[in-house]
Amino acid sequence: MFPFNKKKKKIEQALANCATVVDLSHQDLGNSEAGYLAEELKVNQTLQRIDLDEAGKLAEVLKVNQTLQTINLLWNSIGNEGAGKLAVALKANQTLQTIDLENCLISNEGARKLAEALKVNQTLQTIDLRHCLISNEGGVKLAEALKVNQTLQTMYLSENSIDRGGGKVGRGIESQSDIADNIFDEGAGKLAGALKVNQTLQTMDWSVNLIKWEGAGKLAGALKVNQTLQTINLYHNLISNEGGGKLAEALK
Repeated sequence: MFPFNKKKKKIEQALANCATVVDLSHQDLGNSEAGYLAEELKVNQTLQRIDLDEAGKLAEVLKVNQTLQTINLLWNSIGNEGAGKLAVALKANQTLQTIDLENCLISNEGARKLAEALKVNQTLQTIDLRHCLISNEGGVKLAEALKVNQTLQTMYLSENSIDRGGGKVGRGIESQSDIADNIFDEGAGKLAGALKVNQTLQTMDWSVNLIKWEGAGKLAGALKVNQTLQTINLYHNLISNEGGGKLAEALK
């Protein structure tokens, strides 16, 4: 039996044995297998969640599938091209609620495309963009989307980075720290501005993003207005006593 037929059989068994959740991660699916899976999912009426190691042709599936609620693509090298295809699909899909794109090599261009999709999509509730390559530019685009989107409840942006001159800067490693701090504070300010308008977001993860006291101050201003946010993670930033004081005032 050829390798493709063996993997095809695994896909068939997975779809047959579990009506709502299928885990095909770590199966080393190639283009042929991904294509076969995509065709099967176009007619599947029960599957709600799928865990995979690659994006493949799933973006096309999302345009027609009416049952999938969760897609887990974390730790895959889908990059901006894959993010763009998924973004197009999200504009059409009306059932997906959760998409996990953690550590998928998505930078500002991919974030921009996903942000455009979030302005249109009316069902997605959670998007995970942790450990990506999104800097201030991408953060601003996501902030613009939050001003329009009325369904998203959770956004994870932990451990993103600045790409200055081709070099990744994260976790405070920057010889000219004032440049990094200004950029991240500006991005935090834009996201804070979005929180003043957004009425659905409940959880925001901004941990490990080099936010200083100025960004924290803008966030505090947003928290005085926002009526829906329930959880915010600011772990491992550069918020000083002054920034902490501003946040404390907002919580009164």
